[in-house]
Amino acid sequence: MVEDENPTVAVAGEAETVREVRDVLSDEDLGVETVEPDDLLSSDAGPDCVITDDGAVLRRIGESDTDLPAVVVSDGSADVQDAVEFGAMEYVELPLSDADRTMLRRRVGRYAEATHRRAKHAERKQGLREAKRMYKAFVDDPNILVGVLDTDGTLIYPNPKSLEYV
Repeated sequence: MVEDENPTVAVAGEAETVREVRDVLSDEDLGVETVEPDDLLSSDAGPDCVITDDGAVLRRIGESDTDLPAVVVSDGSADVQDAVEFGAMEYVELPLSDADRTMLRRRVGRYAEATHRRAKHAERKQGLREAKRMYKAFVDDPNILVGVLDTDGTLIYPNPKSLEYV
């Protein structure tokens, strides 16, 4: 979620899987939230990474127009090829070994951070576009005289109305 300072990770799936993954990620600087699979993509401000054991969730993410990174955790019953086909960044089998836990924490953190940074950058770019649009609308207003001066007082840009009086 972009409005938060820290990246967020959504965990969607069966209770046992959710509990184990939440335990693994609980000590990270991530906001870890449990979500219902149907609610995952329903809000504008979604998570920065998804961890799931649900193939339908992964399929919805893959078919959506988002570039949301997803990590699949499974007891071995999920098909790795299907997971990769629908865009999973990682596939981890349960139960998690200590090495798997470390890898999961590190990689999920990286995926969430990267998505969070991209979203914040996109927000800043949108804000800048809006500010430029408003500036241009003001400066080029045909009903007022506007001129842009440099620090020496030299006219850099006169709007069209100003030129009528020169």
